Amino acid sequence: ISERTIQKFVAPSPNSGIQTNKTSSRVKREMINWENKRAFRKIGDLQKKIDAG
Repeated sequence: ISERTIQKFVAPSPNSGIQTNKTSSRVKREMINWENKRAFRKIGDLQKKIDAG
């Protein structure tokens, strides 16, 4: 996931001035987790296709 995508989610909130680093790093972590899960699913699907021949 790109830094820019994260910025899109983190930055433009109306109270971003008040937003702490803790909040944005939590959001980053959530997004990274989500991306990883998606990637793992893709890999799993590929694996199934390969196993099926």
